[in-house]
Amino acid sequence: MDTTQELKEFYDKAILAFNKANYDYAIELFLQLLSQNYDFENSRHLLHLSLNKRFSENPPSIIAKVFKNISSFFIELKADGLRKKNEKLSALNEYEKCLLNYPYNVKVLNKIYEILLEEKLTNSAIKILEEIRELQPKNLINLKTLGDLYLKVGEYNSAKDIFEEILKQDPKDPDAIRGMKNLDALGTIKRDFTV
Repeated sequence: MDTTQELKEFYDKAILAFNKANYDYAIELFLQLLSQNYDFENSRHLLHLSLNKRFSENPPSIIAKVFKNISSFFIELKADGLRKKNEKLSALNEYEKCLLNYPYNVKVLNKIYEILLEEKLTNSAIKILEEIRELQPKNLINLKTLGDLYLKVGEYNSAKDIFEEILKQDPKDPDAIRGMKNLDALGTIKRDFTV
C-alpha cells in the first residue's frame, strides 16, 4: 500500500466488512491498516469491536482456548521484547495479535494502553481504558486513571461521570474527591461546564 487514497479505500472496505458482520475480513483489514498507521485511533477501536463481536458470536472450544492461550503467551513475550527494544509500533502490532486469540485480555489491553500513553496518543489510550472499564467496571485504579485522562483532555462531563462512579463504590476515595474538587474549580473558570 503506497498512497493515502489506497489506504482510504482499504479502510472503507474494512468498514463495509464490519457493517456486514464479516468480522474475520474486517479484522484482517484493520490489522493491515494499523501496520500502515492509517487512521490509527479509529482502526484500532474498530479492530477491537470486530474481535469482541467475533468472539461473542463464535466462542472457541475449550481445547481451542488452551492452544490460543499458549500461542498468546509466546506472542506476548515477543511483544514485550520489542517494547524493551523501544520498537513500540511493532510491539503494539504483536499485542493486537494476542487479542486475536482472546479479545478480553485485560493484561494485554493495559500494555497497549501504556504504549499509547507513552506515545502521547491520549484519545486512543482513553478508548482502551474504556474497553477495560467494560470488562472490569469496578476496577478503581482503571477508573481513576480514566477520570484523570478525561480531565487532561478537557472532557469534563466524562470525568465527572467517572469520579461519581468511583464515589458510589467508595464515598471516601481521596482521588475521586480531589477530581471532583478540580472539576468544581474548573466549573467556576469555564462557564460552559457545570458540576
